[in-house]
Amino acid sequence: MKKLTVLLTALFFVGGANQGLCASGLINLNFDLGEYPYKYGAAINGDEQTWNPIDDPGMVFNHLKYSDGVTSNVSVSMNLIGEEQGLSSITGDNQDFMNSYFITSLDANTIDISGLSAGVYNVYVYSQRTMSLASELQMTASTDGGHLYSFSLSNDGSPTSLMPDVNWQVQSVLVGSSGTINMLLSDTSAINGIQIQAVPEPGSVVLLGIGGVVALSQIRRKTENDSTVID
Repeated sequence: MKKLTVLLTALFFVGGANQGLCASGLINLNFDLGEYPYKYGAAINGDEQTWNPIDDPGMVFNHLKYSDGVTSNVSVSMNLIGEEQGLSSITGDNQDFMNSYFITSLDANTIDISGLSAGVYNVYVYSQRTMSLASELQMTASTDGGHLYSFSLSNDGSPTSLMPDVNWQVQSVLVGSSGTINMLLSDTSAINGIQIQAVPEPGSVVLLGIGGVVALSQIRRKTENDSTVID
């Protein structure tokens, strides 16, 4: 029983380390106009998570929270013209998320995210308007070093679930030392939310795996010694 308890503790420790790494590297932005609170992971997963409700298209939101509720140094500054909301045809857990959105009415609408660590991020963008009402999103994201990424979505408002490259899209974005992602939306673009997920460096993943192997080896050695003493 002692051996089993120690082994389960080790597995919990290693699993918890991986989970903590993912949770603290994810920031969720929900263009929430106050009527549709949302708490799940959208296209990433179905786990309950913390979202940052963006309810004013002309404000700066500082110290955004990670998905696990921990406060970060990340900020978002927006200059969006136009505001709208409606009932989406999306069903299930993601309905509330897709029920709230901003739609731009002029060109040169911007969303600037700052305070990120240098590295690679998966950037998820969502777009769907009121049921059966056509919508689109045309957006570019730029980072230091001249990196430019284009997002393009279009649908007729009828999808009842999250569909890749229909009402959501993800791209891997390289963020440099400035720690910023500058997004530019074209006219009549609808946006429901954004998720920014840090991608662990290969070295970090290797170190995490090595650490788990070492921890399990030490615990195995300890349990074998315990068994010898008991015998």
